[in-house]
Amino acid sequence: MSNGNHHCDQVKSEESVNGDQGDCDMIPALKLHEIASWPPFAESGSQLPAIVADVPSLQRGLVWKPGQIELMWDSLMRGFPIGSLVVRKKLPPTVQQSRHGDDDRTTHHLLDGQQRAQAIKLGYVDAFQESGYKISQILWLDLAPTKRGESRAFLFRLTNIAHPWGYQPNDSAERVATASIRASLEKCGCDTDEEGFYKRPSPRDCWPIAAAVPVPFAWLSRLQTVVDENVFWASVRSSCAAYLDKPPHREWSREAIELLNRSPDDPRLRAVWSGMRRVWDARIPILELPEDAVASGAARETINPEQEGVTNVETLFHRLNRGGTALDGDDLAYSMIKANWPGLEQNIRKLASRRRLPEARLVRVAARLPIGEARASRSAAGKPLQAVSSPVSVGQIRRLAHPTGVEVGNEEERDSRDRFCRFFLDQGEPRGLGNLLARVQHWCGPAEVYDLPLVLQTSIARTSPDVYALLLWMADRALQVSDAASDDLGKSVQGLITTLHWFALDKRKAVSAIAARLDERGVLSKSSFSGILTQPLLAGGEPVILHPPSVSRFKSMLAPSGGASEMQGCWTTVSQYQRPEREAVERVLDNRELLLYAQRSFLRRRFGSYDPADEETWAQHNRPWDFDHILAKASIDYVAFQEKEIIKEWALRSVANLRAWPMESNRSDKKESPKDKIGRNEKLARIQIMNDSVLTEDELLGFGKGYDVAQPMGCSPGGLEAYVMASRARLINLYRAWYEPDGLDIDYLTQWEPAPVDLV
Repeated sequence: MSNGNHHCDQVKSEESVNGDQGDCDMIPALKLHEIASWPPFAESGSQLPAIVADVPSLQRGLVWKPGQIELMWDSLMRGFPIGSLVVRKKLPPTVQQSRHGDDDRTTHHLLDGQQRAQAIKLGYVDAFQESGYKISQILWLDLAPTKRGESRAFLFRLTNIAHPWGYQPNDSAERVATASIRASLEKCGCDTDEEGFYKRPSPRDCWPIAAAVPVPFAWLSRLQTVVDENVFWASVRSSCAAYLDKPPHREWSREAIELLNRSPDDPRLRAVWSGMRRVWDARIPILELPEDAVASGAARETINPEQEGVTNVETLFHRLNRGGTALDGDDLAYSMIKANWPGLEQNIRKLASRRRLPEARLVRVAARLPIGEARASRSAAGKPLQAVSSPVSVGQIRRLAHPTGVEVGNEEERDSRDRFCRFFLDQGEPRGLGNLLARVQHWCGPAEVYDLPLVLQTSIARTSPDVYALLLWMADRALQVSDAASDDLGKSVQGLITTLHWFALDKRKAVSAIAARLDERGVLSKSSFSGILTQPLLAGGEPVILHPPSVSRFKSMLAPSGGASEMQGCWTTVSQYQRPEREAVERVLDNRELLLYAQRSFLRRRFGSYDPADEETWAQHNRPWDFDHILAKASIDYVAFQEKEIIKEWALRSVANLRAWPMESNRSDKKESPKDKIGRNEKLARIQIMNDSVLTEDELLGFGKGYDVAQPMGCSPGGLEAYVMASRARLINLYRAWYEPDGLDIDYLTQWEPAPVDLV
């Protein structure tokens, strides 16, 4: 494939139009289908334009939400400008690598406009024909919408892996109702009552259910050479007809053909035709950065000594990204690493994908080890504990990449840079990141009993980076010696990091103290963890971690005061105790991650394909399960007076009444009793549903009593007491699933039981 003689169109700059610089000052511009030809290249590519830009490695991933993509295409159909793209001539791979490989068809690097360029490409990818492109999203256009959203003239619809049924037709593209999703799954041939229903259809096997007459937009956009409106619609009709006999697509293709057969003069179709003409005529200005502005990945010019080490490419990247979605600290640090070590990204991406961890967070946390090790080698103490106690800053990365003054040429500094690079590339580095993650995976499962679910591993990396740094540090210590004793540490390691994740008051100080204790105990083995939390961890005389109570203590603290007339809510009961015991128990009551741990076997079996680290696909509300209330939330509204508050606390303020359950199966029938909810599915063995829900028969009976109390006309004798005792029993069982030997044996870590505390 060649760039050939295909020319960019030229548009006059503002100065030229105003007569300031003459008619020779022109800015190149590309049509949308030319930008859509940029990498990743399709198998059946056509002639490429003169400018072919790939995304450089230093750029972050795609961050646009579905609503942003849909609104951009609405703007293009209406002739609204969407701005320019900024490129520079492609840098050599030794300076900056391209995201899709070193392809000689690529002429430039795209510095600004990645989100728009990829959204444009999406509009030209025929998901039903183009096998050479990874189909994770499909763009559709509703030809006859009944709703257009708050500001839209054209209703574009995006479907993706997380939501193959699409989103609501509003500007924010919110999630569609669960009942509508279930209806669409039935049309797609997915039985929501079967064991395998959680395997969502791919975007190719579904369509945007909130659209009236959707068609894949690529079937329209790719007809840019058609000048006759009748021929245009005939081609679209022909594409739809090919799917009339192919379930489930006959559902939407039939609607499209009926509309197209009525009359080509339908005002809705005429509006689409006019919009397509605007799309085909649209040109996006391409602003090319002068080569001397960024001579290389390390180029820098400054008259300010304080800016020494700040590269031009770094400054440019900062300023270009201020106008879009802001970069957080992880993305910024990762971009700087990719800018200065262009060969690292490919290996990091592979490692993060295999372990289902977010790339930017993994890199920034993992970078503590080689950087901390370098700092420790220069300190008097020589202890490697800084690897877990100090986050890595952009300044540290910059100084490591571009040392100044006396550091230039310093052998120790060169060794630090080499160690940093080898750590992430794993080339001849026994303690490289890949080996560390392999050891972490060995410790975290999966095992028969105590594997740590992927969603919790990712959650620890995301929300407790200090704890995850400790996990990597422990793996590094284990790899420093060839001792098999460090192999059988799964329960101890998981117990320690989950305790820190859930109960640390100051995670950084707690992690630093734990690392110091482990360091003092020498070679890492099971005995290293014995009583590791026995002595209080303090900083300035204040505790930095709450000790999780034993199961027996937890049970006694949740004990109700007496009979039905004296029943209390869970938070009311615990509030009578003193800090810090009270705070430790309170962290258990509403801990949904603890619930997920108790349901770990179910999560692994039913949601094995779920990747919690894929921010592009699974962001925000896109997880494949809901937290389902066993006692229906709506039924509590009927409870009166004291009973309402007690039931409300147990049902809505704790995890006692929750289960993680497939979102497509979570029905919203407000009148459904717990018994009917659990037992309605005849295709699945009832005992399996009970086990998956971490629910016993006695507990289910008690939840049913609570349902009876909650009814407008019903209050069964002893119902409130039965419900409270069932909720209490289930909450204790959820806690036991984590704390005791069949779980993680937390008692081995703590060996600590506080003296009984009198009630206030």
